[in-house]
Amino acid sequence: MTETTQTQQKPLLITRAETMALLQCGPRTLSRWAARFKFAKLGRNYVRADVEKKIAALVEEAA
Repeated sequence: MTETTQTQQKPLLITRAETMALLQCGPRTLSRWAARFKFAKLGRNYVRADVEKKIAALVEEAA
């Protein structure tokens, strides 16, 4: 299950470290992210890249 988009050759699944960083966030942050993913179909690649940057920032803060 490694679906890739045409613009990026990374799998769409997030890693375990990213998941743990998300779980450390509050429910309000998680609901905002859920909304981002829900509406990601509108501008999927842009939103996905934006979310990936924020996840990376959270992982760096948590580490």
